[in-house]
Amino acid sequence: EELLAWLAAFDDETPEPDGEHPVIIIGFGRVGQIVGRALALQGIEFTGLDRDFDRVEFVKKYGNRIFYGDPSRLEVLRAAHADKARAIVLTVDDAERSVALAEVIRRTFPEVRVIARAHNRDHAHALVEAGVEHVYRETYFTALEMARSVFDGLGYSHDDAEAAIRAFRELDENDLRET
Repeated sequence: EELLAWLAAFDDETPEPDGEHPVIIIGFGRVGQIVGRALALQGIEFTGLDRDFDRVEFVKKYGNRIFYGDPSRLEVLRAAHADKARAIVLTVDDAERSVALAEVIRRTFPEVRVIARAHNRDHAHALVEAGVEHVYRETYFTALEMARSVFDGLGYSHDDAEAAIRAFRELDENDLRET
């Protein structure tokens, strides 16, 4: 009986439609949690969706509105009010799944701003091809900060270091969008 109750929890994959939040975070691992914490600090409410039942139960203990569910199912996205969201943050670990989700979201909710994490340049290309305009490679900004630190150590002025980073970012972004 106890096992049946536990298994029943896995069948209920649809968030309760008890209100709308302007942001939906899909994937509440390390990146999704940081985004959520930054939003919460500014008083911005969000809905989290994750396929890891244990993670969902753990994160709920800290007062987050997060649901266990498969966001590739449209009824889950609709129950989370994706049609009324201003932004959907896509941070799932699996690159193929994230691209497939991006395609579904862009096709079904074309007005929603999609912000996606990419593991690497190939993943970033696939997300751009899926119609995601706001793609962030997970090691990219850390690497830029490290380069900025090198410039500082080499005696570059703050402005010159910023200009060097800005020039690289522009070149890299153009390359990403063109190829």
